[in-house]
This record gives sequence, structure tokens and C-alpha cells, in this order.
Amino acid sequence: MKAQFHLPLATYPDASSFSLLQNAVDVSLHQKAGLTASIPLVRIEPFQPRFPSLLDVDKMRAEAERLSKDNGTVLGQTLRDYAKKAEVEVEIQPFDAREPFVAQTLAELSRAYDLSILEASVLMRPLIESVLFESGRPLLLFPRIISAAGSMLLPSPGMEEPLSRGHWRVPGSCLNGSRVSS
Repeated sequence: MKAQFHLPLATYPDASSFSLLQNAVDVSLHQKAGLTASIPLVRIEPFQPRFPSLLDVDKMRAEAERLSKDNGTVLGQTLRDYAKKAEVEVEIQPFDAREPFVAQTLAELSRAYDLSILEASVLMRPLIESVLFESGRPLLLFPRIISAAGSMLLPSPGMEEPLSRGHWRVPGSCLNGSRVSS
């Protein structure tokens, strides 16, 4: 039976990086596994302030939900593109998620997979902890690689094959000046 990997993505307040998407595709290719991405479309409960305010809370809530949806759309399409190039089977599962239960919902979804792949960053810590402690499944963490040019995925030294072949990525200089950035 083919292994199934889970990629729980973040869409709000910050989105998961493109480097995580590429690394998940690479690991899935290397392990000959299927990959399922769960993309939360964050929903924030309406809030009525107790006192009059100059803040338009409904507008702020709508903008946050729009940002989550837009980030989810970009992440989903980028993952499809990476997976197509690498010939990896990928399934995208967007779902409505209510704040503050997004991390808990993603942890519950992770229970159905052989491995969850996440990005190690300060903002992702609640998600990492939920998946680690609540799913009961193995977890693979990739560092968030940030540079002045964005997140970069690079070939191992001496590799001459294209980046989309599924080799592990390490920070360093790019072959032929090419790079993948977020």
C-alpha cells in the first residue's frame, strides 16, 4: 500500500512558505507517497465590541477571511504546479475552519495519514504542537528558509539534475543562477 503524507498548511495570519510546498513534494517523490494538503479557509466569529469604537470590526474580520482565502488559493495552485512538474500525486482539500480551532482541526485531520509535514517557525508553533501531541502520528519539520530574495530551494552541491527531480534542498548557491522563491 502506498504511503499517504499530510501537508497541513497555514493561510492566516501568515501563509506557509513555498519552500515547504516544494520540500513536501520532494519528500513525497522520494518516498513514492501520495500527498494531501489541507488548506484552512479561516472563518472568524462575528464580534460586537462592548463600547463604541472607531474600528470597523466587521471590515477587519472580512479582510482577514479574504486574506486566508487568497493565500489558500495561491498555495493550492503553487502546490499543484510543483507536484505536476515532479509527477507526484497530490490532493488539495480546502475546508472551513473557525478561529481559534484551526490547529486542532488540522491535528484531527492528520490522524488519517502516515506522516505530517510542517514548517518550523514561531508563528506555526501552535499548529506544530497540536499536530505533534493530538494526532498521534509522526511529524517531519522543515525550517522556513528566508533570505533577501525570499525562500530558496537549492540543489545539493555537485548535483546537475533539475530542481524538480526530488533531491533534498540545502542552502547555498544555485546552479546556473536559477532559483525558486516565494
